[in-house]
Amino acid sequence: MELERAMQDSDFISFAMELMAHDLFWLMCHDPCMCRKNARRWSAQIALGIDSLHQMGIIHRDLKAENVLIDVRGNIRIVDFGLAHLGAGPLHWWGEYTDEVMGTLQCMAPEMLQNKDVHTRFKRYYGISVDWWALGCLIYELESEDHLALFSGEESTIGYVNWVQNIRPRNPRHRFPAFIGLSDEAESVISGLLRIRYSFRYKLSDLLQHPYFAIGENATEFDDAEARALARPVDPSLELDFLPDDGDGTLRLFSPDAVVSSWGPHHPDFSEFTWINPRSGVKK
Repeated sequence: MELERAMQDSDFISFAMELMAHDLFWLMCHDPCMCRKNARRWSAQIALGIDSLHQMGIIHRDLKAENVLIDVRGNIRIVDFGLAHLGAGPLHWWGEYTDEVMGTLQCMAPEMLQNKDVHTRFKRYYGISVDWWALGCLIYELESEDHLALFSGEESTIGYVNWVQNIRPRNPRHRFPAFIGLSDEAESVISGLLRIRYSFRYKLSDLLQHPYFAIGENATEFDDAEARALARPVDPSLELDFLPDDGDGTLRLFSPDAVVSSWGPHHPDFSEFTWINPRSGVKK
C-alpha cells in the first residue's frame, strides 16, 4: 500500500495509508461472483507481487486470502509481513534460506511443514518456493465453486502429497478429487504450483507462458499489468464512504483530508504530519 503521510512525536510513530475496500477472504464469502470474474487478473497481480518481494529479499511465508487486500479500483495489495523472512539481497530460486516454521497450516508448503515438531538439528532449509505453493492454494480458493481452502491443515496436505507420490503415477490422467470441476487451465496451473518437489514447482517464468493467464490470442494478464491496474476506474461496489466509530454504534464519514484520531483525548493530533508523500493524491 502507498504510504501517504507520517508523523512522529515522543511516544508514537503514525502512518496514514490508503484505505482498502476489503480483503480477499471477505470477498470470497460475500461476493463470490467478483472472485471468479477477477481470479486470473488477481492471481497474476499476486504472482508479480511475490516475485517483487523475492527480488527485495523477502519471503512472505503467510500468503493467504486474509493477507491479500483489494483496493477501490479492484487491484490487490499483499500485506502482513509479520512472519516474513528478510534476506540481505535478492533471493534465488535454488537458494535455501531458513528452516523456521511460519505461517498458516492450510497454505504451508511440504518443505516447511516437514520441519514442524522436528528437533532443530534435523530441520531442512527451504527457500522462496513456499510462497509459490501458497499462490497455488490461493488460486484454488478463487477458482473453486465454494471458495473453500484446498487443505484444512497438516493432515490434508500430507494426504495430497501421498496422492501425488503414490496414486497419480499409476493414473496419470486422474485428477485430484478436489480439482474435479475446475477448468483444464486452472487445474494445470494449480498442479504446477503445488508440485511436491519444489525444484520443479512453477515460478513466475512458468506462469508468464501459462494458458491460464491468456486474455487474447497474443496477450496475457501479465502484459502491462501495472499500467492497466493504475488505469482502472474506481469501482462503486468497492468504494467505502464511511468508517464505524469506536463502539457507540454511530457511523462517521471518512475523509483522507481530515484524519481524526479516535484513540482518546490524550492521543496526538493527526491533523499535522511531518512527512507527506510527494506522489500522494491526498490534498493537504
